[in-house]
Amino acid sequence: MKVLAKCPKCGHVLELHIDSADKRKRCSNCRGIVKIPDLISMDKAVRIIETSDSHVIADTDGNLYA
Repeated sequence: MKVLAKCPKCGHVLELHIDSADKRKRCSNCRGIVKIPDLISMDKAVRIIETSDSHVIADTDGNLYA
């Protein structure tokens, strides 16, 4: 399974393997650090997105905003 992560520095979207969960990776565009959430946080975000009637945004700390 793949995980998409957006670089907070330049906005580049990284396509990573699920093994990258709960790790930090370097952005291939700007070399900035991208924190990949753990699997529990990703699962929580997916469940919220699936039941939400509006846009949901998750930040690099795992906080969710609607």
